[in-house]
Amino acid sequence: MTAEELAIEVGVALPYIEDTVRHLTSQTLLVKNGEKYETNFPIISREAQQKIHFYSLEFFLINH
Repeated sequence: MTAEELAIEVGVALPYIEDTVRHLTSQTLLVKNGEKYETNFPIISREAQQKIHFYSLEFFLINH
């Protein structure tokens, strides 16, 4: 999403979010792709996290 779309999504005026976007980009948490920004890490839903936890626990209990 663009910086403007991000500002609208989080409900913060664009001038206030630009420094944060620049900082996140410099720290490689965001990547600029043309005019849009993308996260540089996966965003995993709560449901997927719960499944990962369940299967990891099950695997651990079976193998120990």
